[in-house]
Amino acid sequence: MESPTTEGENPSSDRDAVDAILKLADASWRDFDSRRSHEIKVSFALWTALALLAGIVLKGDVKLSVDSLQFILLAGILLGIWVVYSFIWTPGLRERQVRNLESAHFYWDRAEDILARSLPRSVWQDNSPRLKWGEAERASLGQAKSGRSLKHWSHGSQFLMTTFLMLLVIWCVWVRN
Repeated sequence: MESPTTEGENPSSDRDAVDAILKLADASWRDFDSRRSHEIKVSFALWTALALLAGIVLKGDVKLSVDSLQFILLAGILLGIWVVYSFIWTPGLRERQVRNLESAHFYWDRAEDILARSLPRSVWQDNSPRLKWGEAERASLGQAKSGRSLKHWSHGSQFLMTTFLMLLVIWCVWVRN
């Protein structure tokens, strides 16, 4: 009669567990990557629209007086877009990205734990460059949870680019008067 196996002793069950864990990691990574792709498309569309509007105003195709109701309406719309994009949409998106990335790393770590048991001690998880990089990246991404997502280079640059283009539109209207 065979004795019951403990975790790590049955290569078949380890293989099945690793396959299942990697599927979970892949699903989390796909969600992260899909959301990142969507974010890039929305950002570039917004920036293109703002740059186009600034160019049209600067060229003189649209004439707005600084003291007109149209200018106040334009400034209000731009301010509303900026507030929603910078303080509602981007931080919420960032928080979900962090959650998906942390989830993917969690599952990759578990798979590595299981696989490392069959490797020589010198290549175990403690020496994994992926995990060392992952810790630094997770610490950087964790800023979103503490309200400091603008300090992360990618979201800080998005914020600055959006702010710059909004101000450029206002400046172009101002210069044309």
